[in-house]
Amino acid sequence: MADEQAPEIQINVKGPSELKLQISITTDKTVLELKQAIAAKSDVEADRQRLIYSGRVLKDDDQLSVYKIQSNHTIHMVKGVSRSGASGSSSGSTGAAPQQLPTMQTGQNVHDPLTQLNSHLGFGAMAGLNPFGELGLNPNDPNMMQSMMNSPQFLQQMSAMMSNPAIIDQVIASNPQLQAMDDVRHPFRLFMELV
Repeated sequence: MADEQAPEIQINVKGPSELKLQISITTDKTVLELKQAIAAKSDVEADRQRLIYSGRVLKDDDQLSVYKIQSNHTIHMVKGVSRSGASGSSSGSTGAAPQQLPTMQTGQNVHDPLTQLNSHLGFGAMAGLNPFGELGLNPNDPNMMQSMMNSPQFLQQMSAMMSNPAIIDQVIASNPQLQAMDDVRHPFRLFMELV
């Protein structure tokens, strides 16, 4: 049994800039050794490679057999920052302290859009406003959507809005994904048929 060798597998590697490689390696090799083999065939250094197989990030010290990589399967490579370069650059600088982040509490940063909304300039004064109050709906209720769909008043308002072509045009114009659809009005027509 000591003479038995680990099987050699072919691994397809897809990387940045449409990089496609095929690496032959035995499953008893480590992930780091695979990275070194990839580095020999590409311009991405081993310490900058992040390898992903079946949704898992491969760890340098693990053997390939741990991940049960099948021959002719694909491993995805993402180029990251150099791990040794990251520690070397901080030690290479002449004792400069890392930049401290400002310590501001929520609501103190004048450049934060949420602060502006909650200030006297925004809608902070309207904190108690319930736009669904007329319909008898509470926005804090986890079943609010179900209540809305059961409300004849809500369905009547939605029907009136969805039958107005100007409102449909405005909804489509405000959403790039809707603009990209071929027959974007079709789902709106289906909704009207349901109501």
